[in-house]
Amino acid sequence: MRVKSILPLSLNFLCVASAKILPAPPPVDASLLAAPVYEPARWNVEKVQMTNNCYAYAANDIDTEKFGAMPGKRTLNTDAPYYFTSYIGWYRQIVQGAVADGMIHTGTTPATKAGYYRVALMMHADYDGYGFPYWHWLRQGPDGYWSGKNGNTPATNLDDEGKPFKDPATAKFGFNAHRAQLVAYFLVPKGGLDVGEPNEPKTHAGTRPAWRPVMFANEIVVTASRHTIR
Repeated sequence: MRVKSILPLSLNFLCVASAKILPAPPPVDASLLAAPVYEPARWNVEKVQMTNNCYAYAANDIDTEKFGAMPGKRTLNTDAPYYFTSYIGWYRQIVQGAVADGMIHTGTTPATKAGYYRVALMMHADYDGYGFPYWHWLRQGPDGYWSGKNGNTPATNLDDEGKPFKDPATAKFGFNAHRAQLVAYFLVPKGGLDVGEPNEPKTHAGTRPAWRPVMFANEIVVTASRHTIR
């Protein structure tokens, strides 16, 4: 049996109209769900603070044993570029090393991927007038704000002007007239990556195989897995 509405026609219309204009829920940012929380108390303990730099922080590799994590050091056994390498040479080596370590390079546009969080690379061609590039890594937290760790200084969620920020492109890093610019975004597997020395133990599931020397008879043949930018 069909039941008729006992509401006046005008009220029925209003109910239907109201149901149609309810706003849709905002889309879920999968990369924020995968992002590590900002935990300065863990990173600013003396031993941890002194052995981790901005790249280790971006990769969430808190158990790095030796200061100076460098993109590609673990997987390709590469050191920092020579001081007089060109700016574009520094940029290419840093990007290629980060990709070899397991990061996904997304260019200058932030991307979203389930199970991955965002990190950003900042650079300037001249390190405070010394003639070689400045570079710095940042990572995004689940609240959308960014944080970083400059060298062996404390981890912080503020830029060099003491301000929190949601857009690395507008944040202030570097030295006065030599302010760093946003040059690339990357995606990092949830939980992070191991980016320390090749002989350090693997503690993150997404970590790529480490570089290793292979012994043949009385000689050492240096090998490395080469990874291309996706």
